[in-house]
Amino acid sequence: MKNILLTLAAISGTAWSTFAQTSSTLPKDSLANAPDSGAHFSFGLEGGRTVPGQAKAILGASLKYELPFAAHTLFTASVGYSFLSFREETKKALNFYGINQTGASFLPVKVGVKHYLNNHFFVEGQVGAAILLSGGNAYNRYSSAYIYSGGFGYTFKKGLELGVRYEDWRKDVKISQAAVRVAYRFK
Repeated sequence: MKNILLTLAAISGTAWSTFAQTSSTLPKDSLANAPDSGAHFSFGLEGGRTVPGQAKAILGASLKYELPFAAHTLFTASVGYSFLSFREETKKALNFYGINQTGASFLPVKVGVKHYLNNHFFVEGQVGAAILLSGGNAYNRYSSAYIYSGGFGYTFKKGLELGVRYEDWRKDVKISQAAVRVAYRFK
């Protein structure tokens, strides 16, 4: 995990310093169409893989609200649905105790900060809670786990956005994932 976070920090720092050395030569009208020019929503589909492979996959969807509060910087708030699909070994272990589950579903609720390094490339960090809706063996229903995540992404001109993140969920057990989010942004 430390190596992944160190790599993300190095990439973000390098990109940040690269863009800090250039001046903006964009016409003023193109800045009005920048991704950070106003409040908006995005709807995205997400897919992830646990690191290490504690589960088959984590699939879900999310709705995110973004509100500018400083130059190229936005406050983010998101809510979603995630399904963690158990591996066969986990299913067999649960069946031994009379529990027949294929996975666990969660409601992740997060807030964070997103910063655009230029009109397309961004870095983002979020914190929040993952509320257990069903399933799971180390959680009680409606209990929550602490979430923190960091990542980067690219916003395309027509409202499509692609982001990659590393996310950590902690409670009695730790679940880490590398995830991809493909979203459509609308105002």
